[in-house]
Amino acid sequence: MIVVIDPNNGHIVKYLDFEHLYPKTSRTREADSFNGIAYNRTDDTLLLTGKLWPKYYRVQLVDVDEDEDPGGGEDESNREGRRRNRRRSTELLF
Repeated sequence: MIVVIDPNNGHIVKYLDFEHLYPKTSRTREADSFNGIAYNRTDDTLLLTGKLWPKYYRVQLVDVDEDEDPGGGEDESNREGRRRNRRRSTELLF
């Protein structure tokens, strides 16, 4: 999990969940926590890896459109819950 914080006010802007990037169930015993994060300004991507992971991942972050209603016809409480979750998530493009 990466927490993005606004440096101007210290408020959390978003959460980036990378739990499924390299699941614990797929790792060897030696491979441990997700702890390598680097930002590449040239192509606006993140390079992500972990302790003794066999590779790194180049990830491009794309904000999710909060007004999108892909299911159509959902009630307001479901729609608001989905919007609240989407504000905190980001899609990964590999």
